[in-house]
Amino acid sequence: MDKPKSINIGGLEYGIVIGEKDDYLAAKDRAGEVDHVNQKILVRGGMGSDFTDQVIAHEIIHALFFIAQIDGLDQDLNEKVCLGLENPMFRMLRDNDLSWFRPQKAQK
Repeated sequence: MDKPKSINIGGLEYGIVIGEKDDYLAAKDRAGEVDHVNQKILVRGGMGSDFTDQVIAHEIIHALFFIAQIDGLDQDLNEKVCLGLENPMFRMLRDNDLSWFRPQKAQK
């Protein structure tokens, strides 16, 4: 299945941009980052599909912290919390049908 081009996080639409293998994230030795100003999740290209999805989950957590205004944590602590949550969140999103969270359409 193709990755979505965007995701709604806390009511804000964040674009998902998967770069090339040798993009600027590779030069920074990063797998991903979130750009809050431009509402984009940037992901390094050339990684495996599961790892790419896990990086997206990690960056979603950063975006949630920013939207919830709890991103002012110490940068090391912020990153540790995101690293701790990324795998369980990735597995929860991947392994469950969460369509039951969506509101049911009214029957006519």
